[in-house]
Amino acid sequence: MVLMVIDAAAGWTDADGEIFESLWGKEGPGGRGCLVKGPALLVANKSDLAGSRPLSLPLLAKETFKAIVSTSAKTRDGLTDLDAAILQLAGAPQLAAGGVSWSVNERQAEALVRAHEALMAVVESIEADMPLDCWTIDLRSALIALGEVTGQGVGEEVLDSIFSKFCIGK
Repeated sequence: MVLMVIDAAAGWTDADGEIFESLWGKEGPGGRGCLVKGPALLVANKSDLAGSRPLSLPLLAKETFKAIVSTSAKTRDGLTDLDAAILQLAGAPQLAAGGVSWSVNERQAEALVRAHEALMAVVESIEADMPLDCWTIDLRSALIALGEVTGQGVGEEVLDSIFSKFCIGK
């Protein structure tokens, strides 16, 4: 599952289009150049700044994303909808967010702690209006740690494609 987050206040930008194309190619899912396997969700964050203005998306993007969820990290609006959309795409809509219990081994628990710490660092960086290339380092760390838990590592090719747009470690 891929979650692509855009700035709802700015709308779909050329940079969003470049990131989209680097992941799904010019033809979208199933086409040549598509690196994404599985469903995708578009998260339009900063809905508190966007107001009631409708989000305009290119047709290929509309067809690619299985759901579009508006959120505000600042006000926390839409987070319940985001949880529900993720569960729906994961094929578990009957599960209540936070209502699932499962067990992990010590290695997985350590990876979950690392992922949580990295995501909290991302939130702090975003709230401090840090440049994009600063907080994406922590986002990458969280993705890798979560991959250790699920056993479905995020391939370097996908990570390189996503993060090449941010000039991280290059």
